[in-house]
Amino acid sequence: MSWPTPQEYNEAIQNPRTAFADPELKHGQPVLTPLGLPRPITGGFASVYQIVTAPQRTYAVRCFLREFGDYQERYAAISAHLAANPLPYMVNFAFLPQGILVGGRWLPILKMEWIDGESLHTYVERNLHQPQKLLDLADKWVEMAQKLNESGIAHGDLQHGNVLVVQDRLRLIDYDGMYVRSLDGKQSHEIGHRNYQHPARSESYFAPDMDNFSAWVVYTSLTALAAEPRLWRDFQGGDECLILRREDFDKPHNSAVLRRLAQGPDKQVRDLADMIEKMLTLPLDQAPPMTRAAARTAINADWWQDHRNGAPASKSRVAPRTLRQPATAPATVAAPVAATIPAPPAWLADHLPGSVSTGPIDFGANLRQPRMLLSGAVLLVAAVWSLAIGAGVSVTAPAALTLVTLLAMTGALLGGYSRDPNVAQRWRAQDGLRRTQRRLRTAHRRMRSVETDSERIDGERRRREERIDRQASQLRLDEQRELQRLNARLQARLAQLVQREQELRQREQTEVSAAEQRYAGQITARDTQLRQLSQAESAEKAATLARRQQQFINSFLDRQLIAEASIHGIGEATVQRLHAKGIRRATDLELQRLAGVSGIGEGRAQALIEWRLQVEQQAQRAAPQRLSVIEEALIHAKFFGRRMGVERDLTRARQQQEREVVEIRRRYADRRQAQGGRKQEIHAAHQGSVDALHRQTVQKEQKLQRARQLARQDADAQRQRLRQRQSEVEHEQDRLVIELRQYERTLALFEHLSFGRYLRRVVNL
Repeated sequence: MSWPTPQEYNEAIQNPRTAFADPELKHGQPVLTPLGLPRPITGGFASVYQIVTAPQRTYAVRCFLREFGDYQERYAAISAHLAANPLPYMVNFAFLPQGILVGGRWLPILKMEWIDGESLHTYVERNLHQPQKLLDLADKWVEMAQKLNESGIAHGDLQHGNVLVVQDRLRLIDYDGMYVRSLDGKQSHEIGHRNYQHPARSESYFAPDMDNFSAWVVYTSLTALAAEPRLWRDFQGGDECLILRREDFDKPHNSAVLRRLAQGPDKQVRDLADMIEKMLTLPLDQAPPMTRAAARTAINADWWQDHRNGAPASKSRVAPRTLRQPATAPATVAAPVAATIPAPPAWLADHLPGSVSTGPIDFGANLRQPRMLLSGAVLLVAAVWSLAIGAGVSVTAPAALTLVTLLAMTGALLGGYSRDPNVAQRWRAQDGLRRTQRRLRTAHRRMRSVETDSERIDGERRRREERIDRQASQLRLDEQRELQRLNARLQARLAQLVQREQELRQREQTEVSAAEQRYAGQITARDTQLRQLSQAESAEKAATLARRQQQFINSFLDRQLIAEASIHGIGEATVQRLHAKGIRRATDLELQRLAGVSGIGEGRAQALIEWRLQVEQQAQRAAPQRLSVIEEALIHAKFFGRRMGVERDLTRARQQQEREVVEIRRRYADRRQAQGGRKQEIHAAHQGSVDALHRQTVQKEQKLQRARQLARQDADAQRQRLRQRQSEVEHEQDRLVIELRQYERTLALFEHLSFGRYLRRVVNL
């Protein structure tokens, strides 16, 4: 089954209500880009979206880009283990098998709590000049690694992108490669970030200690940056690493970073760098776990030896690093060899071939004869002194005899001491040690010669490449200058065309304006006549409608009799008096006429006038609101003929104007088309010149590239020969170092065989 692309996930998540099955996510909204599209964080295994739900809860939704059949089983096991072993470094999550609908298929997702924090490398860069913060973070890192190990958990990909710092506390994300005990026996789906993993790491290695190496890498980096912040700049920290990279693990003896750490001012950093190198000589499963005790002692020899002796015996999957003298070793040959030769690791020294017994070795010769000789000499001297004292003679003769006897006895004892087989063996070991030291110094000189030759070869290759690079730069500069010249010529020719086009447009506009001006008066006059006719027609319709409405109102009022109306305060007698004065209808009701009627006071007059007003209002509501069709047609016909004549004149003027303008524009369009053809010719000629220049430049660049490649091949061939010499010297150094250590261990066993002790043994002291 093919899995969706990030673009397909983007399209689905734009509508969360239909994309998600989870109730919270259905009512959430994805965080968008400035273009209004969901903002994904895409990695090698998943695209992650930030979804905000009510009430202001935020989740990270991981949409998988690859299929692993046991995803659900793994995440169920991880979830159960984390629930039983809660740690403050983890993020709550839920694996949803039916998570998101894409292309009509339901696919699994991982719903995780969204954590707002800084990635590890961003936090480190921000606090480079606050060493105490980095040391505090390193201490928290040790604590986290120890607790993970104690809980039987391995993250599987400890690296800067999967570690967040939230309020100076560590949080881990991305659990795709996590190990818990219930997953024992499975393989890993990933091997982690290459700049944090042991070179021997593979998908087959899935165990609780697979984080050990990467934990030490991060701890070493934090400690080193706290001691020397310049390492970040000098080794491009933050570029997919803190300061160490996979290349440093593949070839630690060539690593500038490890060499810098090993020579740094801080002892703990030097020890940690040495520890990283030594771990690269061990099998992956023998990398020591990170604990507080281990971090405090770093690479204390006793602790390391204890770990090595307690490690399971297995054949190393990583070849030991070749032992060799560092390039920075002192050049003097007078210095003791032991001070300039790096000792092999303690665990290697314990397995050197030919190791002698660790017990003390005593004198091997029988001491009976020297003891008898010494006793005889003492008796002789005593007898001589006794005779001299008894005879009262001078002491000169006894003293001389005593001196001669002492000298003779010393010579005899020295002879016996030198003839002792163990002493002779010690002297032979000393001679062998001195010979080995001389040979080591010779090997060092050969190694320095190899390194000098290597530097010379690199220098020659670099100079040749720099010369070729200068030629290539000059070639590109010449090409750029020629291109600028061609572009300038093109722009000048195009500018002339543009100027001519502008002149044509100006002339065209002038002629069009003149043509439009010639007919503008006629068109304006006809437009004015048409507006006046329309206004007159509308005015006549309005006047006719007003007359019709007034006629209707008057007729309606004439039909409304006072005697038939029910008016408050107006009785039969009042009606009779009004009839007598000729006031019978609503139209007759006027204040002047009512004033002449007896018995009509102000109240009755007001009631009559209000009744008339009510009747008028009824009439107005019932009056016609528009003219009849016939009336409108008659009025329209009255003005139609006059309008048609004016419109014919207006149409004729506009058509004449348009014909002239079209002719002008056609004439100038032909001229512009000719200009356009000329522009294409200029562009084609320019492109031809540019293409020819580019071909020439490419040919010259290819020639320079071949020269550069040849220089590199020559240097590689010389380096290959040097590597063979270097390998021979390194093997010789390793053999001599082992031989030197053997002599030293042998001499350590014979160091108590001194002449003074021989004398004490002879006299039984």
